Amino acid sequence: MEEYESSYYDSNDKRSIKVHDMEDQVQRLKEKHFFSEEALRKSLDDFMQDSSGYIFKDVILFANSHKNDRLCVLSFGDKIFQEKKIKSSKIQNYISDIVITNKTKAEALVDVFKEENVLLKEKMIFLDDRIEQISGVKKKFPDVITILIKRPKGRYSDEKNKYCDFEAHDLGEVEKIIS
Repeated sequence: MEEYESSYYDSNDKRSIKVHDMEDQVQRLKEKHFFSEEALRKSLDDFMQDSSGYIFKDVILFANSHKNDRLCVLSFGDKIFQEKKIKSSKIQNYISDIVITNKTKAEALVDVFKEENVLLKEKMIFLDDRIEQISGVKKKFPDVITILIKRPKGRYSDEKNKYCDFEAHDLGEVEKIIS
């Protein structure tokens, strides 16, 4: 697991918001270790057939309890990998509005709002586990309520800053904040 984590991003990539590229990660691993690339790719392909077991359980409960609200997943990263990951996770069974972007999520929201001619008069809540994404959204849309998700078993451990209205450790806490 440590090797996977340490090779996840290109260490030469100095951007604050990085994009994961599975192909580049395989190459980084090959530079350090001898292994069957074919076997690794088969393993990855097998895993990507169904990763629904990796969705946090509270996501499905949250989505089901907000069927009458507009929920949107903004997925940041390499389009091909994100499409595979989303399809494999089966999240589209619960949340149909999914946007994949390699721009910041703030830029993606600008595009979505423009495309759909959304008026920012409705109460909007933005959840993310990355402080950079939250900061960008809050700067662009100051009236949006922002919540930093800090799951105990999450990948990131970003600290709440002035752009975060709230911090939650799971979607049950988000429910309490919303109500």
